[in-house]
Amino acid sequence: MIELLWDGKYRDGRRATPLRVPLPLENLELVEATGQREPPPPGLEGWRNRLIWGDKRHVLPSLLPEFSGRIQLAYIDPPFYTGAGFSLVTPIPTLPTARASAPGERAASVLRQNAYRDIWGGQLDTYVHWFYETTVLLRELLAEPATLYVHL
Repeated sequence: MIELLWDGKYRDGRRATPLRVPLPLENLELVEATGQREPPPPGLEGWRNRLIWGDKRHVLPSLLPEFSGRIQLAYIDPPFYTGAGFSLVTPIPTLPTARASAPGERAASVLRQNAYRDIWGGQLDTYVHWFYETTVLLRELLAEPATLYVHL
């Protein structure tokens, strides 16, 4: 059998396991659906159409105690190992500023907000290990059978 190896996969001769620090999830917003709904499956009351915002190192371990082996479908859109940082640029309506080149001219402004960083210290091993930890935790959440979609 062929095994993919990278720096960090083994520590002290044993396969490294993902960090598991379950944190409580907090409801920030509740949006009620209008009209008739089917009741959720037993044990999943309150979990229908829930969006969880956070880092997978905290979210996935937080889901394990309640949902281990119960998730039927997961979709992930991981970073692509581009080596770049990405930001959201929002144009702000033009305002009179001292930077305008001619009297009466207005200079456009933008608000730049960091969205996410796809920077791994230039090391493919770091990225592959991150991906490995993610899939190990997802596998523990998935039911038998289940489907995992990975956007690559």
